[in-house]
Amino acid sequence: MKWIRASQRRRAWKLKNGKSVLVRPIRLEDEPLMLELFRSFSSDTVRYRFFHIIRDMPHEELVRYCSIDFVSELAFVAEIEERERKQLIGVVRLCLD
Repeated sequence: MKWIRASQRRRAWKLKNGKSVLVRPIRLEDEPLMLELFRSFSSDTVRYRFFHIIRDMPHEELVRYCSIDFVSELAFVAEIEERERKQLIGVVRLCLD
């Protein structure tokens, strides 16, 4: 059950450009940040991630992506803060069948 402990892990990193990034487990309250991240994707990025073009991310999908049980599914986000505003710059997830 190492995944349960993973839900509490947070780690700060320094990027090559000098910015600090926090890698942490995704949370339900990340939904607005996830929508902002999705809307920043190019159409090619959307196609590569979802295997077809999606114009917008419905609320139900965002809730599903942000609600993780950390037993059969794991997700971490990379978060930066600029001008006192948080922004997600990446997401990684692992799912077990």
